[in-house]
Amino acid sequence: MPSDIDEDEQKALIDDPLQLTKKLAFLKAKKIANDQKSHYDAVIIGSDQVSVLGKDILGKPYNLENAIKQLMSMSGQKHQLVTSVCVLYQDKVFEWQDTTTLRMRELTSEQCRDYVTKDDPLMCAGSYKIESLGITLFESIDTKDFTAITGLPLISLTTVLKELKVLS
Repeated sequence: MPSDIDEDEQKALIDDPLQLTKKLAFLKAKKIANDQKSHYDAVIIGSDQVSVLGKDILGKPYNLENAIKQLMSMSGQKHQLVTSVCVLYQDKVFEWQDTTTLRMRELTSEQCRDYVTKDDPLMCAGSYKIESLGITLFESIDTKDFTAITGLPLISLTTVLKELKVLS
């Protein structure tokens, strides 16, 4: 369910990726929880992810040229995917973060253009879809939960759901 949180408002206020994703994950979950007050037993999950290169948060490129520029800036470099999750269940709140470090291959602008044209990652932070053809852009991935790469760390989430006795 979309939360319709104004992410740009928070991005204008918070420049630290850990704090930004934590705040957005919480706001998303809280908004849904407030909208679903009659569902006290619902498990509400909010999640947010950003790509970080150095100290810069990489947003969605929205167009071909911005996507190529982002990919070229990451070419041969390491960057992080910072993912935050907030789970609300009854009166309980669980929050955690996962940081994945990725090293991109050395890329030419032609390779970047070819990739973007084929995979259309214009609405993806960092300008790639790692779950699709974007995996070919990478040399290495260092993570404790590979599912976090696509925006929701399922290993950690299932641990929380088991603790809540929602999963057996």
